[in-house]
Amino acid sequence: MRLISKLLNILAVFLLVTPSIIVCSQPKLMQMSDFIMDFYTVGAMMASGQGAGIYPPAGSESFFNAPFDNFCKQLLPYLTKESVAIYMYSPLLALLFSPFSVLTPPVAMIVFQILCIIALLFVGFLLCGRDWKKALSVVCMGALFCPVFHTLLIGQLGIVFGLVPLALAYFCLLKNRHMLAGLAFALLALKPQYMPTALLVSGALFLSGKPKATVGLIFGLFGFAAINVITCGQGLFIAWWHNFKMADAIYAKEVYKFGEYLVVCLPAVLLQFFPHAVREAVKLPVYGLSALIGLFALWRSTLLLRLALAQDKLDGTKLHFKQAIGLVFCLGLIVLTLVVPHFLFYDLCAFVLLARIAFQDFYPPAIGHPLRILRAAIWWSCNIFFLLFMLTPVAELKQYFPLVLVGLFAYFFYALILQMRDFQKNTGRHVSSSGLLDAGNANANAPGDGVADGE
Repeated sequence: MRLISKLLNILAVFLLVTPSIIVCSQPKLMQMSDFIMDFYTVGAMMASGQGAGIYPPAGSESFFNAPFDNFCKQLLPYLTKESVAIYMYSPLLALLFSPFSVLTPPVAMIVFQILCIIALLFVGFLLCGRDWKKALSVVCMGALFCPVFHTLLIGQLGIVFGLVPLALAYFCLLKNRHMLAGLAFALLALKPQYMPTALLVSGALFLSGKPKATVGLIFGLFGFAAINVITCGQGLFIAWWHNFKMADAIYAKEVYKFGEYLVVCLPAVLLQFFPHAVREAVKLPVYGLSALIGLFALWRSTLLLRLALAQDKLDGTKLHFKQAIGLVFCLGLIVLTLVVPHFLFYDLCAFVLLARIAFQDFYPPAIGHPLRILRAAIWWSCNIFFLLFMLTPVAELKQYFPLVLVGLFAYFFYALILQMRDFQKNTGRHVSSSGLLDAGNANANAPGDGVADGE
């Protein structure tokens, strides 16, 4: 076993340094990477005083030949004519990338890759009780998860602006600092694809009589908007919001030719089964289905947290809350693949948090063992998926290929819901037998007998 562990650690180190080696050896090819084509370019545009053009002009219906696209093609001479540069994130994020413009594109990308690895180490340090050895094990575990490798390879944002805020929020909730957790959740505005997790967790806490995380999230989002307006101007902030209306164009219009096999979210995969001409019309029922899934997840999470808080009130501990909030975070991560309109394979890198939650020592075997099985199933599913689209011609399968992974995540969602229900049954029996909850109690602090009996 020690030999296998050492070999896996060597493989992890290899996977961490390989993206930087590729940047050095293939500088022309890597101009097509997300970091150089989008984030390095937008930083350079902001630094050059042309920030007003990072979004298409008002009334524009295309990203082609927009000021940002033209600037990118002037800056990066090896881009193909068919390529189109698109920046969809906030003005504040563009400003944060402006210091990278003093470096050459390859050097800037390597620096960002190093920042991602440091962020991964920080997450491990944060969640492992400041134990550096365990923190390094989290880094190695993350490196062996292909979405992390993919994020490093193309220079995406998920580790720094997705995983780190989620881990911070989880850590703050474990320490009973709900307001700080809400502020950490607000940082996800820099990477909005993960915001549904924040809404699920803070919403379930609010409905369970713990509103501070929601208050922190609201204050944080107002602060985010204020900082954007102060640093980048009101006009650019409004232009960003208008730009959201064009986001679906990338997936709805054939001209953009995005990689269908990279989209691993239910709404986008379902829309791809319809002709481009009718996708706008079927958005409402598809997004409505996703909204119902999200509301169902919120309901189950609220029931779980209410019972956990009631049991902790009885015991005088925080143990059941810690166990429940971990399960809610796991559900909040998995549900991203079922509710987010635009969620790509590399965005799964935030599932490193799920893996760490699965190995928390406060879970009894009845909870911890199924969670670890779920973690392993997700790891293998994503890694096999990545190897297939890297090494085989799966592009020809179009939406049918990611549909398999989305289907697996739907099953993982169902399996976790069952596990949460079992947790509710066991906790509910203890609470009911204590008399803390009675059949007529329907207040926000405790559910009624129907939940305690497993509905």
